[in-house]
Amino acid sequence: NNNTNNNNNNNNTNNNDEDSILTRFTSPQIDDPGLPLADALLSQIVAPTLQLYWISFNRLPIPSWATSLPGTSASMGMLYNVPTQGSLVAPTLLHGAGLTLCWILGSLAARGYEVRAYDLNYDADQGQGKGQGQGQG
Repeated sequence: NNNTNNNNNNNNTNNNDEDSILTRFTSPQIDDPGLPLADALLSQIVAPTLQLYWISFNRLPIPSWATSLPGTSASMGMLYNVPTQGSLVAPTLLHGAGLTLCWILGSLAARGYEVRAYDLNYDADQGQGKGQGQGQG
């Protein structure tokens, strides 16, 4: 009985090491390398662009992050200057970079890139997913 308690204590110690929030960022487990890339592309380019399209379609005021960059000629007297073609590209990419940083850090903190987070058929005992054609038969 004491041996069982010692094993449980050892397992708890290992789980505490694995559950350390710092290790989620310093040595993350990313089972599908395409996920962070897809997240970055969506959150940096697609999401802010769709947001600007939606705002323009509904004739709402442009958000402050989408205004021209400070120090450029378009930012001087923004009320009277007509935006030039492509004037939203740089602010959209900069805003998207901030979104991407928050999104990827949040996914690392939540262990969103581990297979058990996105594979509903993941079998923790066997350490593998049972997707189509796997683990059947």
